[in-house]
Amino acid sequence: MIERLSTGDLMTIWAEEPGSAANMNIGVTGVLEHHGPVAAESLRAAVDARLDRVPMLRRRLLRTRFGQGRPLWVDDDDFDLARHVQITPLPPNVDFLDWAATRVAEPLDLDRPPWRLIFVTGLGQGLGLVIALHHALADGTAAVALASALLDTSPDAPVTPSSWTPVPIPSPGSLVRDATVAKLTALRRAVIGLPHAPRTLRTARAGLSAMSAALGTHVALAIFV
Repeated sequence: MIERLSTGDLMTIWAEEPGSAANMNIGVTGVLEHHGPVAAESLRAAVDARLDRVPMLRRRLLRTRFGQGRPLWVDDDDFDLARHVQITPLPPNVDFLDWAATRVAEPLDLDRPPWRLIFVTGLGQGLGLVIALHHALADGTAAVALASALLDTSPDAPVTPSSWTPVPIPSPGSLVRDATVAKLTALRRAVIGLPHAPRTLRTARAGLSAMSAALGTHVALAIFV
């Protein structure tokens, strides 16, 4: 299945073009109850065992060429969890939330799955958690759902990791065919909708006329085809 980026997703990516000050990352932060030493490999293994719950975390952006349609999400066949999960101490005399906000704002690599998870030690009580995701990958609600999927409500909940095999990237020809079908489908819907256009315009004009009479003003409607 070819999963294209939506128009909204593309706008968030275009807003981050070189020279732009915009940042489209979403962050989730908190403190986990934790006792004893922190082992980096154990934490990464715990995250790895739960990645099947959130398949998007293994997908990256694939930019397309002319005629291939909008960019799409594909499995990252070079996925390396170490690029995304970090363990770092909190610098001394630094507020955790301020530090976390700075980490969330750091750019994410769109040539890789655009997310990072940082476990933060040195808080005194518990283990800090900072998750940063690109808005094209998840909105605020999805970010919270993602955090819930990675974190168990019970510390003793059994987790059985499965072997993951990336789905091959669609061929250039299949992308062209998929884009062509999408365009023809959109054109067909537009043609089917043409007979209803006059009625829609009459309804719009009637509504504007009523608004104009109520406000005592003149409202003009211009439509360019």
